[in-house]
Amino acid sequence: MRRYDVELDVPMTQHLLVAADRFDLTRLRAICESRLCDMVDVDTAATTLALAEQNHAQALKQACLEYVATHLARPYNYSLSYFQLNSSTFER
Repeated sequence: MRRYDVELDVPMTQHLLVAADRFDLTRLRAICESRLCDMVDVDTAATTLALAEQNHAQALKQACLEYVATHLARPYNYSLSYFQLNSSTFER
């Protein structure tokens, strides 16, 4: 069996996932889902999560939720530290 490594960008892979789900192409759907799991980032997490929900891609949905959970905590911790610093400054 040959394996073709084709570079696909996120939007194209998302469109392929939708088509694969629509036409019940399980192998193509699995390939797209796997690739999208590897491509989740701050710019694509929300749209990819919605796409995963609409197209029955449970592994992709889980990958998006994990990405958001791990990256959402960082700014919150920074902002919390900032507010704690400011509130201690005003208590004097």
